[in-house]
Amino acid sequence: MISALLCPASARLSAAQALEHIWMTRNVSVASPHPDLIQSALTNLQRFEASNKLKDAIRAFITTQCLSLKDTKSLRDIFIAMDTNHDGKLSRDELMEQFVKIMGAEAADEEVTRIMAEVDTDNSGFIDYFEFLKATMDQKVLVSSENMKHAFDAFDEDGNQSISAQELKRMLEGKATSENKVWSTIIDEVDKNGDG
Repeated sequence: MISALLCPASARLSAAQALEHIWMTRNVSVASPHPDLIQSALTNLQRFEASNKLKDAIRAFITTQCLSLKDTKSLRDIFIAMDTNHDGKLSRDELMEQFVKIMGAEAADEEVTRIMAEVDTDNSGFIDYFEFLKATMDQKVLVSSENMKHAFDAFDEDGNQSISAQELKRMLEGKATSENKVWSTIIDEVDKNGDG
């Protein structure tokens, strides 16, 4: 198996093929998550609502930069169990498979359509692992004071205890470009005392 992975890309096994390789099936067992944990994750998916851009950016930052493996272990196991084709993302059909178990097909179809619209923030047509974490992570863990402090400190580049539109832009924009008006609008949405 190792030689089939350490070779030129054209001959290399895909991730799905590697997971189905005879060595993996004989030597690696993946424990199925407890049904209560799956139910909890599905409930969190149902409750998730996309919020304003700043809150979503903070959730994304915390999910990708602050959470430990311990924080995400059970959700990682649930994601792996739900990802039945092992492509690293959840399709509409994979979500339907889970929701049909807890509600009728018609209700599941409506719920999965809503979830895809809310959780699939990059509009890829799939829910990737980080989108799944952001939507299913216990909100108490996600927005703990420690995680919020890490996020604030990362956004507050100059350390003046305030996040400016420019700092927000640099942190969130990456290589894409947007007008300064967009970032000022985001700041205005959350700036309750008007100090920028």
